[in-house]
Amino acid sequence: MATAGRPDPADVERWLHQSRTEAERWLPDLLDLCGSDLSQELSRRPELQPGISHLLLDLVDRAIDRNQDRAHELTGALIAQVGTGMPLPIAWLAPYLRGQAWTAHAGALRAVRRHVEALAAIAVAFDVYQTAHNTSWHIAAAEVVEAQILYDLGERADALHQIRRAAGVILAHGAIELYVQVRMHEWRMLWRMGHRKAAAQVWRDAAREASQRRDLELMAMLHCRIGHFQLRLGKTAVAAEHFSTAHGMFEKQGLPREAARAQWGLAEVAAVRGHLHDAISEYYKVQAMLLATGDLLDAAVASVEILRLLLAARRDREALPLADLLIRTFAEAGQENGMQAWVLVRERADAGELTYGEVHRLRRYFKDLPLRPNARFA
Repeated sequence: MATAGRPDPADVERWLHQSRTEAERWLPDLLDLCGSDLSQELSRRPELQPGISHLLLDLVDRAIDRNQDRAHELTGALIAQVGTGMPLPIAWLAPYLRGQAWTAHAGALRAVRRHVEALAAIAVAFDVYQTAHNTSWHIAAAEVVEAQILYDLGERADALHQIRRAAGVILAHGAIELYVQVRMHEWRMLWRMGHRKAAAQVWRDAAREASQRRDLELMAMLHCRIGHFQLRLGKTAVAAEHFSTAHGMFEKQGLPREAARAQWGLAEVAAVRGHLHDAISEYYKVQAMLLATGDLLDAAVASVEILRLLLAARRDREALPLADLLIRTFAEAGQENGMQAWVLVRERADAGELTYGEVHRLRRYFKDLPLRPNARFA
Protein backbone atom coordinates (compact mmCIF):
# COMPACT_ATOMS: atom_id res chain seq x y z
CA MET A 1 0.00 0.00 0.00
CA ALA A 2 1.17 3.52 -0.75
CA THR A 3 2.07 5.77 2.19
CA ALA A 4 1.62 9.51 2.48
CA GLY A 5 3.84 11.22 -0.08
CA ARG A 6 4.91 7.94 -1.64
CA PRO A 7 3.22 5.77 -4.28
CA ASP A 8 2.77 2.03 -4.20
CA PRO A 9 6.14 0.18 -4.02
CA ALA A 10 5.23 -1.86 -7.10
CA ASP A 11 4.81 1.36 -9.10
CA VAL A 12 8.16 2.63 -7.85
CA GLU A 13 9.88 -0.62 -8.78
CA ARG A 14 8.37 -0.52 -12.26
CA TRP A 15 9.43 3.10 -12.83
CA LEU A 16 12.96 2.44 -11.58
CA HIS A 17 13.36 -0.60 -13.82
CA GLN A 18 12.12 1.36 -16.83
CA SER A 19 14.40 4.27 -15.96
CA ARG A 20 17.49 2.06 -15.65
CA THR A 21 16.75 0.10 -18.84
CA GLU A 22 16.20 3.22 -20.94
CA ALA A 23 19.17 5.00 -19.34
CA GLU A 24 21.49 2.13 -20.30
CA ARG A 25 20.45 2.57 -23.95
CA TRP A 26 20.85 6.34 -23.79
CA LEU A 27 24.17 6.44 -21.90
CA PRO A 28 26.69 5.87 -24.76
CA ASP A 29 25.34 8.78 -26.82
CA LEU A 30 25.03 10.95 -23.71
CA LEU A 31 28.70 10.41 -22.88
CA ASP A 32 29.67 11.76 -26.31
CA LEU A 33 28.56 15.19 -25.06
CA CYS A 34 30.52 17.71 -23.01
CA GLY A 35 29.68 20.54 -20.62
CA SER A 36 26.50 22.49 -21.31
CA ASP A 37 25.40 20.09 -24.05
CA LEU A 38 25.46 17.24 -21.55
CA SER A 39 23.48 19.23 -18.99
CA GLN A 40 20.93 20.32 -21.59
CA GLU A 41 20.37 16.75 -22.76
CA LEU A 42 19.85 15.57 -19.18
CA SER A 43 17.14 18.23 -18.73
CA ARG A 44 15.12 16.77 -21.58
CA ARG A 45 14.52 13.39 -19.89
CA PRO A 46 13.74 13.99 -16.18
CA GLU A 47 11.96 10.63 -15.94
CA LEU A 48 15.32 8.91 -16.53
CA GLN A 49 17.08 10.68 -13.66
CA PRO A 50 17.20 7.71 -11.24
CA GLY A 51 18.67 5.41 -13.87
CA ILE A 52 21.07 7.88 -15.43
CA SER A 53 22.18 9.21 -12.03
CA HIS A 54 23.04 5.70 -10.87
CA LEU A 55 25.01 4.96 -14.03
CA LEU A 56 26.88 8.27 -14.09
CA LEU A 57 27.74 8.17 -10.39
CA ASP A 58 29.10 4.64 -10.80
CA LEU A 59 31.24 5.84 -13.70
CA VAL A 60 32.55 8.80 -11.71
CA ASP A 61 33.44 6.55 -8.77
CA ARG A 62 35.39 4.19 -11.03
CA ALA A 63 37.10 6.86 -13.14
CA ILE A 64 37.88 9.67 -10.71
CA ASP A 65 41.51 8.53 -10.29
CA ARG A 66 42.03 8.32 -14.06
CA ASN A 67 40.26 11.34 -15.50
CA GLN A 68 39.53 13.96 -12.86
CA ASP A 69 38.45 16.65 -15.32
CA ARG A 70 35.86 14.38 -16.92
CA ALA A 71 34.60 13.29 -13.49
CA HIS A 72 34.16 16.95 -12.55
CA GLU A 73 32.35 17.66 -15.81
CA LEU A 74 29.93 14.75 -15.31
CA THR A 75 29.10 15.65 -11.71
CA GLY A 76 28.70 19.30 -12.70
CA ALA A 77 26.07 18.31 -15.25
CA LEU A 78 24.33 16.11 -12.68
CA ILE A 79 23.99 18.75 -9.96
CA ALA A 80 22.59 21.19 -12.53
CA GLN A 81 19.69 18.89 -13.43
CA VAL A 82 19.14 16.02 -11.03
CA GLY A 83 15.99 16.18 -8.93
CA THR A 84 14.22 18.74 -11.14
CA GLY A 85 10.98 18.03 -12.98
CA MET A 86 10.79 14.40 -11.89
CA PRO A 87 7.36 12.84 -12.41
CA LEU A 88 5.39 10.81 -9.88
CA PRO A 89 5.83 8.12 -8.62
CA ILE A 90 9.57 8.88 -8.33
CA ALA A 91 9.59 12.57 -7.30
CA TRP A 92 10.18 11.61 -3.65
CA LEU A 93 13.59 10.25 -4.70
CA ALA A 94 14.77 13.75 -5.66
CA PRO A 95 16.60 14.66 -2.40
CA TYR A 96 18.45 11.34 -2.35
CA LEU A 97 19.59 11.81 -5.95
CA ARG A 98 20.59 15.44 -5.33
CA GLY A 99 22.50 14.51 -2.18
CA GLN A 100 24.43 11.77 -3.95
CA ALA A 101 25.17 14.07 -6.89
CA TRP A 102 26.51 16.82 -4.62
CA THR A 103 28.59 14.27 -2.68
CA ALA A 104 30.14 13.01 -5.91
CA HIS A 105 30.70 16.59 -7.08
CA ALA A 106 32.56 17.35 -3.85
CA GLY A 107 34.78 14.33 -4.48
CA ALA A 108 35.44 15.47 -8.05
CA LEU A 109 36.29 18.99 -6.87
CA ARG A 110 38.72 17.51 -4.36
CA ALA A 111 40.30 15.47 -7.17
CA VAL A 112 40.99 18.65 -9.16
CA ARG A 113 42.34 20.31 -5.97
CA ARG A 114 39.54 22.85 -5.52
CA HIS A 115 39.17 22.11 -1.83
CA VAL A 116 37.25 25.21 -0.71
CA GLU A 117 34.60 24.56 -3.36
CA ALA A 118 34.61 20.89 -2.38
CA LEU A 119 33.75 21.79 1.22
CA ALA A 120 30.93 24.02 -0.01
CA ALA A 121 29.60 21.20 -2.20
CA ILE A 122 29.60 18.65 0.61
CA ALA A 123 27.79 21.16 2.82
CA VAL A 124 25.05 21.32 0.18
CA ALA A 125 24.81 17.52 0.26
CA PHE A 126 24.32 17.55 4.04
CA ASP A 127 21.65 20.27 3.73
CA VAL A 128 19.79 18.26 1.08
CA TYR A 129 19.77 15.13 3.21
CA GLN A 130 18.16 17.08 6.05
CA THR A 131 15.02 17.33 3.90
CA ALA A 132 14.65 13.52 3.55
CA HIS A 133 14.11 10.53 5.83
CA ASN A 134 16.34 7.53 6.60
CA THR A 135 19.53 9.14 5.31
CA SER A 136 22.08 7.89 7.85
CA TRP A 137 23.87 5.76 5.24
CA HIS A 138 23.94 8.61 2.72
CA ILE A 139 25.21 11.06 5.33
CA ALA A 140 27.97 8.63 6.34
CA ALA A 141 29.05 8.29 2.70
CA ALA A 142 29.18 12.09 2.45
CA GLU A 143 31.20 12.26 5.68
CA VAL A 144 33.82 9.99 4.10
CA VAL A 145 34.29 12.50 1.28
CA GLU A 146 34.38 15.40 3.74
CA ALA A 147 37.00 13.56 5.84
CA GLN A 148 39.24 13.21 2.78
CA ILE A 149 38.88 16.92 2.05
CA LEU A 150 39.70 17.80 5.67
CA TYR A 151 42.77 15.56 5.54
CA ASP A 152 44.01 17.33 2.41
CA LEU A 153 43.56 20.67 4.19
CA GLY A 154 45.71 19.53 7.11
CA GLU A 155 42.89 18.86 9.61
CA ARG A 156 44.05 15.30 10.07
CA ALA A 157 42.78 14.50 13.57
CA ASP A 158 39.26 15.59 12.60
CA ALA A 159 39.52 13.66 9.35
CA LEU A 160 40.49 10.40 11.10
CA HIS A 161 37.79 10.79 13.74
CA GLN A 162 35.13 11.40 11.13
CA ILE A 163 36.13 8.61 8.76
CA ARG A 164 36.16 6.07 11.61
CA ARG A 165 32.69 7.14 12.73
CA ALA A 166 31.39 6.93 9.17
CA ALA A 167 32.90 3.46 8.71
CA GLY A 168 30.88 2.14 11.65
CA VAL A 169 27.60 3.47 10.23
CA ILE A 170 28.36 2.07 6.78
CA LEU A 171 29.15 -1.38 8.17
CA ALA A 172 25.97 -1.32 10.27
CA HIS A 173 24.04 -0.83 7.02
CA GLY A 174 25.74 -3.88 5.49
CA ALA A 175 27.54 -1.94 2.75
CA ILE A 176 30.55 -4.24 2.89
CA GLU A 177 32.42 -3.11 -0.21
CA LEU A 178 32.10 0.55 0.72
CA TYR A 179 33.18 -0.25 4.28
CA VAL A 180 36.40 -1.85 3.00
CA GLN A 181 37.03 1.19 0.78
CA VAL A 182 36.56 3.51 3.76
CA ARG A 183 38.99 1.54 5.91
CA MET A 184 41.44 1.73 3.01
CA HIS A 185 41.10 5.52 3.04
CA GLU A 186 41.81 5.49 6.78
CA TRP A 187 44.85 3.25 6.26
CA ARG A 188 46.13 5.56 3.53
CA MET A 189 45.77 8.63 5.78
CA LEU A 190 47.78 6.99 8.55
CA TRP A 191 50.38 5.62 6.16
CA ARG A 192 51.00 9.03 4.63
CA MET A 193 51.37 10.50 8.12
CA GLY A 194 54.12 7.97 8.79
CA HIS A 195 52.05 6.07 11.36
CA ARG A 196 52.84 2.64 9.93
CA LYS A 197 51.88 0.59 12.98
CA ALA A 198 48.55 2.39 13.29
CA ALA A 199 47.95 1.85 9.58
CA ALA A 200 48.54 -1.89 9.91
CA GLN A 201 46.19 -1.94 12.92
CA VAL A 202 43.36 -0.69 10.67
CA TRP A 203 43.38 -4.00 8.80
CA ARG A 204 43.67 -6.04 11.99
CA ASP A 205 40.68 -4.22 13.48
CA ALA A 206 38.65 -4.75 10.32
CA ALA A 207 39.58 -8.45 10.23
CA ARG A 208 38.50 -8.83 13.87
CA GLU A 209 35.19 -7.17 13.00
CA ALA A 210 34.67 -9.57 10.10
CA SER A 211 35.49 -12.54 12.32
CA GLN A 212 33.06 -11.42 15.01
CA ARG A 213 30.35 -10.99 12.39
CA ARG A 214 31.28 -14.32 10.76
CA ASP A 215 31.19 -12.43 7.49
CA LEU A 216 33.15 -14.46 4.93
CA GLU A 217 32.61 -11.92 2.13
CA LEU A 218 34.00 -9.08 4.24
CA MET A 219 36.97 -11.20 5.24
CA ALA A 220 37.66 -12.08 1.60
CA MET A 221 37.55 -8.42 0.57
CA LEU A 222 39.98 -7.56 3.35
CA HIS A 223 42.35 -10.32 2.21
CA CYS A 224 42.28 -8.79 -1.30
CA ARG A 225 43.07 -5.30 0.02
CA ILE A 226 45.85 -6.58 2.26
CA GLY A 227 47.22 -8.54 -0.68
CA HIS A 228 47.53 -5.37 -2.73
CA PHE A 229 49.10 -3.59 0.24
CA GLN A 230 51.71 -6.34 0.65
CA LEU A 231 52.37 -6.38 -3.09
CA ARG A 232 53.14 -2.64 -2.98
CA LEU A 233 55.67 -3.37 -0.25
CA GLY A 234 57.29 -6.02 -2.45
CA LYS A 235 56.21 -8.89 -0.19
CA THR A 236 55.03 -11.10 -3.02
CA ALA A 237 54.80 -14.37 -1.06
CA VAL A 238 52.57 -12.80 1.61
CA ALA A 239 50.50 -11.07 -1.06
CA ALA A 240 49.99 -14.36 -2.91
CA GLU A 241 48.74 -16.01 0.30
CA HIS A 242 46.15 -13.28 0.81
CA PHE A 243 44.95 -13.37 -2.80
CA SER A 244 44.71 -17.16 -2.74
CA THR A 245 42.72 -17.10 0.51
CA ALA A 246 40.39 -14.42 -0.87
CA HIS A 247 39.87 -16.40 -4.06
CA GLY A 248 38.81 -19.50 -2.14
CA MET A 249 36.45 -17.50 0.08
CA PHE A 250 34.81 -15.74 -2.85
CA GLU A 251 34.31 -19.03 -4.67
CA LYS A 252 32.77 -20.56 -1.54
CA GLN A 253 30.37 -17.62 -1.36
CA GLY A 254 29.44 -17.96 -5.04
CA LEU A 255 30.88 -14.55 -6.02
CA PRO A 256 32.58 -15.10 -9.41
CA ARG A 257 33.31 -11.44 -10.18
CA GLU A 258 35.05 -10.96 -6.86
CA ALA A 259 36.90 -14.28 -7.30
CA ALA A 260 38.22 -12.94 -10.61
CA ARG A 261 39.62 -9.88 -8.79
CA ALA A 262 41.53 -12.14 -6.40
CA GLN A 263 42.79 -14.19 -9.34
CA TRP A 264 43.96 -10.94 -10.94
CA GLY A 265 46.02 -10.32 -7.83
CA LEU A 266 47.74 -13.69 -8.25
CA ALA A 267 48.51 -12.79 -11.87
CA GLU A 268 50.06 -9.50 -10.75
CA VAL A 269 52.20 -11.33 -8.19
CA ALA A 270 53.57 -13.66 -10.88
CA ALA A 271 54.28 -10.70 -13.18
CA VAL A 272 56.10 -8.74 -10.43
CA ARG A 273 58.22 -11.80 -9.69
CA GLY A 274 59.22 -11.92 -13.35
CA HIS A 275 57.58 -15.31 -13.86
CA LEU A 276 56.22 -14.36 -17.27
CA HIS A 277 54.82 -17.73 -18.33
CA ASP A 278 53.07 -18.22 -14.98
CA ALA A 279 51.67 -14.69 -15.18
CA ILE A 280 50.31 -15.32 -18.68
CA SER A 281 48.61 -18.48 -17.45
CA GLU A 282 47.08 -16.64 -14.47
CA TYR A 283 45.80 -13.80 -16.65
CA TYR A 284 44.19 -16.33 -19.01
CA LYS A 285 42.28 -17.64 -15.97
CA VAL A 286 41.21 -14.08 -15.13
CA GLN A 287 40.09 -13.52 -18.71
CA ALA A 288 38.00 -16.70 -18.72
CA MET A 289 36.37 -15.86 -15.40
CA LEU A 290 35.45 -12.33 -16.48
CA LEU A 291 34.09 -13.48 -19.84
CA ALA A 292 31.96 -16.05 -18.02
CA THR A 293 30.42 -13.30 -15.89
CA GLY A 294 29.86 -11.03 -18.90
CA ASP A 295 32.39 -8.43 -17.75
CA LEU A 296 33.64 -7.77 -21.25
CA LEU A 297 35.61 -4.56 -20.74
CA ASP A 298 37.61 -5.84 -17.78
CA ALA A 299 38.21 -9.07 -19.68
CA ALA A 300 39.63 -6.91 -22.48
CA VAL A 301 41.95 -5.14 -20.01
CA ALA A 302 43.13 -8.54 -18.70
CA SER A 303 43.69 -9.59 -22.32
CA VAL A 304 45.86 -6.52 -22.88
CA GLU A 305 48.01 -7.64 -19.94
CA ILE A 306 48.33 -11.05 -21.61
CA LEU A 307 49.36 -9.30 -24.82
CA ARG A 308 52.05 -7.28 -23.03
CA LEU A 309 53.45 -10.39 -21.35
CA LEU A 310 53.42 -12.37 -24.61
CA LEU A 311 55.64 -9.71 -26.16
CA ALA A 312 57.95 -9.77 -23.13
CA ALA A 313 58.16 -13.59 -23.25
CA ARG A 314 58.83 -13.56 -27.02
CA ARG A 315 55.60 -15.47 -27.66
CA ASP A 316 54.41 -12.89 -30.20
CA ARG A 317 52.52 -15.30 -32.48
CA GLU A 318 50.16 -16.23 -29.64
CA ALA A 319 48.73 -12.73 -29.97
CA LEU A 320 46.84 -13.92 -33.07
CA PRO A 321 44.48 -16.45 -31.39
CA LEU A 322 44.11 -14.04 -28.46
CA ALA A 323 42.98 -11.28 -30.81
CA ASP A 324 40.69 -13.70 -32.68
CA LEU A 325 38.92 -14.60 -29.42
CA LEU A 326 38.34 -10.95 -28.53
CA ILE A 327 37.19 -10.10 -32.06
CA ARG A 328 34.53 -12.83 -31.87
CA THR A 329 33.52 -11.87 -28.34
CA PHE A 330 33.04 -8.18 -29.08
CA ALA A 331 31.26 -8.99 -32.34
CA GLU A 332 28.80 -11.29 -30.56
CA ALA A 333 28.18 -8.54 -27.99
CA GLY A 334 27.47 -6.04 -30.79
CA GLN A 335 30.31 -3.74 -29.68
CA GLU A 336 31.85 -2.78 -32.99
CA ASN A 337 34.39 -0.29 -31.70
CA GLY A 338 35.91 -2.81 -29.25
CA MET A 339 35.94 -5.43 -32.00
CA GLN A 340 37.70 -3.05 -34.40
CA ALA A 341 40.41 -2.37 -31.81
CA TRP A 342 41.27 -6.07 -31.72
CA VAL A 343 41.11 -6.29 -35.52
CA LEU A 344 43.82 -3.64 -35.68
CA VAL A 345 45.85 -5.48 -33.04
CA ARG A 346 45.59 -8.69 -35.03
CA GLU A 347 46.76 -6.96 -38.20
CA ARG A 348 49.79 -5.51 -36.43
CA ALA A 349 50.60 -8.83 -34.72
CA ASP A 350 50.24 -10.75 -37.99
CA ALA A 351 52.72 -8.38 -39.63
CA GLY A 352 55.10 -8.84 -36.69
CA GLU A 353 54.96 -5.10 -35.97
CA LEU A 354 53.00 -4.90 -32.70
CA THR A 355 54.84 -2.65 -30.22
CA TYR A 356 54.73 -2.03 -26.47
CA GLY A 357 53.56 1.51 -27.21
CA GLU A 358 50.54 0.20 -29.09
CA VAL A 359 49.76 -2.21 -26.26
CA HIS A 360 49.95 0.69 -23.79
CA ARG A 361 47.50 2.72 -25.88
CA LEU A 362 45.21 -0.30 -26.13
CA ARG A 363 45.17 -0.65 -22.33
CA ARG A 364 44.34 3.01 -21.91
CA TYR A 365 41.63 2.77 -24.56
CA PHE A 366 39.76 -0.06 -22.80
CA LYS A 367 40.17 1.51 -19.37
CA ASP A 368 38.73 4.80 -20.65
CA LEU A 369 36.01 3.20 -22.78
CA PRO A 370 33.34 3.30 -20.02
CA LEU A 371 33.60 7.11 -20.10
CA ARG A 372 33.45 7.24 -23.91
CA PRO A 373 31.59 4.09 -25.03
CA ASN A 374 31.41 5.22 -28.66
CA ALA A 375 35.13 6.06 -28.93
CA ARG A 376 37.22 4.27 -31.54
CA PHE A 377 40.73 2.96 -31.11
CA ALA A 378 43.25 4.76 -33.31
